[in-house]
Amino acid sequence: MSGRQGTGTMAVAVACALAEAFFGGIDEEGRAIVPLDQAHLFATGRVDLWDAWPTQPQSVKQAVGRFLRLRHNKLAAKNAFLTAARRQFTASDAPYAIPAGVAFYEADHVVAMHGQQPLDCADGLLGQMEEAEASKRLPLPIATAAGTWTFGNQAVSTVSLPERPVGPNDRPQIPVVLTTPGVAEVKISRQELEDLASEIDHAAGGTPWRQQVVSGLLAGLRDDEDLPVSELTARAGRLRLLNAPTGVGKTVLNRLIAIYLARAGIRTCLTVTNINDALNTESDIKADLAALARQSGSQGPSCGVLMSPRRMYDKVLTAAETGDWDRAGRLGYGCALKSFVVDAVRLPRFDGQG
Repeated sequence: MSGRQGTGTMAVAVACALAEAFFGGIDEEGRAIVPLDQAHLFATGRVDLWDAWPTQPQSVKQAVGRFLRLRHNKLAAKNAFLTAARRQFTASDAPYAIPAGVAFYEADHVVAMHGQQPLDCADGLLGQMEEAEASKRLPLPIATAAGTWTFGNQAVSTVSLPERPVGPNDRPQIPVVLTTPGVAEVKISRQELEDLASEIDHAAGGTPWRQQVVSGLLAGLRDDEDLPVSELTARAGRLRLLNAPTGVGKTVLNRLIAIYLARAGIRTCLTVTNINDALNTESDIKADLAALARQSGSQGPSCGVLMSPRRMYDKVLTAAETGDWDRAGRLGYGCALKSFVVDAVRLPRFDGQG
């Protein structure tokens, strides 16, 4: 398509390219066609409904993962996806086209016009989407030299760094980003989880409670055939539900699983509902890891929290109002300083006005 495409436009085309690769057909003129219903399947992210998904190569799973990370959630709604596809594929230079003689608002399939292998087309579009997203997320400057530095979005902060000798160790450390190898399946037995709970109870001291909670929960678990569960199994690309009443230990079980996998060298991400839950979960896991490290005498795995910056300023104010200065300091500190900060005159508290 001519001009600079938006990520929404490219996302619809990627969904169609993925659908073309696996669900595409051939029309009477020998052209590749793509059912929009199948393209919408990829836009929803419900690849678990696709029977062949578990057998797909890692490259395909990574492509779908890249797509779901970039595409807007609104495309998961069928009407939104169909409307976007039907409108954008009326352009003469679009990678897909509405079939001749079909009103665009009635189209249920599109014709491939890009002239590439569909997965190559998807990969190229995903690369453009990633570049577009990266351009929106410019990194914050690192204050490494003497002078005045300003940072922040809603409330701007300014710091002054003094002159001081610069040594070879004062250079900013560039973070190293690693890609974690794919894991097809992970199995954890009930006994292993109960043993880990008991180990943390012993290391943390106080009244032991973790093993009792997790043992009670696991004892009542049944699989989809109503048989007792002897081990928990997680498979890549599949959503598995664990239903249990409130207060029986699901959160404790999640933390135990995360710690078990971390000790096994498997990086895990726990998704929670809000920033407060994220911070509390991190704090609980870190406390358990610290207790295990003290008992073993060696440094074990670590835990960190990933948060959206959108509401972080509000959370800083809430933490300050409740007197939680550790949390306020952590959330409110947004500049990667490598030097000393000069104490200056205390500034009046920002009240959001003026």
